[in-house]
Amino acid sequence: MRTVNTPPLFDVTSFGALSHAGKTSTEAFQKAVDACAESGGGTVFVPSGEYVIGRVHLRSNVTFHLAAGAVVKPSREKTDYPPIPSLPDSNYRPELLDNALNSRYATLYALNAVNVTVCGQGCIDGDDRAFWTEKNTGTYDEWNMIAQWFYYSPNAFRPVTLMFERCENVVVRDVELVRASCYSGWFAGCTRLQFENVTVKNDHAGPNTDGFHFSSCRNVTIAGCDFTCGDDCIAIDPNYGGIAENYTISGCRFDTSVNAFRIYTGLDPGLPREMPRGEVRNVVASTCIVANASGVFNVTAENGEIDHLMFSDFCIQMAYRGSAFFLIALEGGRINRVMLSRMMIDTDGVGTIVSREKGAVRGVVLDGLDYVVSPRTKLYGNGAPAELDGWGWHSFAPYNLHVRGASDVTIKETKIIWTEGDLAGLCRIPGSSPNWPAIECRDVNGLTLDNVVCSAHGENCPDVLLVNVKSPAVAFCRRADGERATVEERHG
Repeated sequence: MRTVNTPPLFDVTSFGALSHAGKTSTEAFQKAVDACAESGGGTVFVPSGEYVIGRVHLRSNVTFHLAAGAVVKPSREKTDYPPIPSLPDSNYRPELLDNALNSRYATLYALNAVNVTVCGQGCIDGDDRAFWTEKNTGTYDEWNMIAQWFYYSPNAFRPVTLMFERCENVVVRDVELVRASCYSGWFAGCTRLQFENVTVKNDHAGPNTDGFHFSSCRNVTIAGCDFTCGDDCIAIDPNYGGIAENYTISGCRFDTSVNAFRIYTGLDPGLPREMPRGEVRNVVASTCIVANASGVFNVTAENGEIDHLMFSDFCIQMAYRGSAFFLIALEGGRINRVMLSRMMIDTDGVGTIVSREKGAVRGVVLDGLDYVVSPRTKLYGNGAPAELDGWGWHSFAPYNLHVRGASDVTIKETKIIWTEGDLAGLCRIPGSSPNWPAIECRDVNGLTLDNVVCSAHGENCPDVLLVNVKSPAVAFCRRADGERATVEERHG
């Protein structure tokens, strides 16, 4: 008979951890992790009960298992999170970063570790409001309808739930991450990350309550996860000091007051302007549901390049004001090869593509998008300023499909159907009008419209407006009533 070696089990209560005791168990948790690692690896077991810890450092070959009924909460004492300075070759600068991030306040932290797993049926509860200062009683921003009920004071700290730096072979599976006061997870400079059946449940009105934020991470798989967030559900950037590449996301659900996906180079407040160019490439997401969002696909490039994004088979319902996608290249930024295909989308804005430098956004394909658009008053509803904000506020963006400065854009098998909407406050915006084309393209080099169903909103404007568009190819464009769509070309 073959002998099966079972990894050793290290119960945190055997090291002195106490639940419901009104004291922190940081030392006991750390002793369990250290003993596990020094034995060659195994499982740190957290039994049912509620435990309070400061920062605990996970180590190589450790599985951190939360049993059903186990709840881990962060200590509210700042002294339980001794500062960890930025590593010397990180692009992030502590003096520029938000106070909540520069010292690595985190409940579970790992650095240069391999083969680390966080799993089980238990929960890590971020105790969000214990770290926030109340701002108001729930009023909504006039334009974007995002409820910013709370903010953090300048001297506050907000522990990230999971913080992993330069780790390899990380698995997060089955656990619940709830009420984060800041990111549920920040992963920087890591490779081979796997997330399965994780539930993230944060406050829609919480500041920076992202789901998972990846900085310069490679080879990431996210499957069957459920995100409720007050900021980006999944954020990807190359700003830690290396390329971000090879992401596969499938079978997930997103519910957020901001973006389901934010993919970007540059733009972070903790980055010097002279930093090296960054790259994000090869992000594929499919078969997902967006239950709510202000923006679904927010892609912005500054001093860097984003290449090869594929999003397919989404069902999108947006109750917040916003647009389904936002692609913008700022100074020194390039966006190449983006495809959105086979989607059902209910929103108040179609999408915006803007290239500050002509041709810096290239190779965008919209294929099989089925829109129902119910416009509501937005700041830039029927147009967009030349210097549109690079942070990509979907809630401000035009109602229609607005393309400017891009090259090689293809729109096919796509339908844009308007409902009556709610434009009662539109007159407050100077120069606004309730009439606009369904598709508006300006200064575009290479455009294909093939089998597109769309109609202008209102009267006295074409269904499709092309201004200074080179080499347009338009075929089989019709209105929702079956009549041929009007296409107007202007030059000069």
